[in-house]
Amino acid sequence: MKDKNKPREQLIRELAEMRQRITKMGTQKTGRNQARQGAEQAAKEMQGKTILLVEDNPDDVELTLRALRQYNVSNEISVVRDGAEALDYLFATGAYTDRDTTTMPTVVILDLKRRGNWVCTGWS
Repeated sequence: MKDKNKPREQLIRELAEMRQRITKMGTQKTGRNQARQGAEQAAKEMQGKTILLVEDNPDDVELTLRALRQYNVSNEISVVRDGAEALDYLFATGAYTDRDTTTMPTVVILDLKRRGNWVCTGWS
């Protein structure tokens, strides 16, 4: 009698495991859908906003711009080469005196492994 019930018990156990896997897959899909919806909402909120890229290496500038295009980022992207130029951009001084200061960048992408010093004194 036990041998006869063993396959049934095993089948019940396997069905329970399958149910758990299916539930987990549904949860993962829901998580992905929520992440996608969140990304779409963030993209809507970012429309018309400016991104400031501070990068001194032209190859890294091109790589960053290519990655942003690949993910359909269509925002205006301003590129500056160093900290002093970034401050000029932000404060509309130097080469950027004609920049409209009512629109500040919403996102600033900084090169953290910069050659030399990157000093932003006066920025708070």
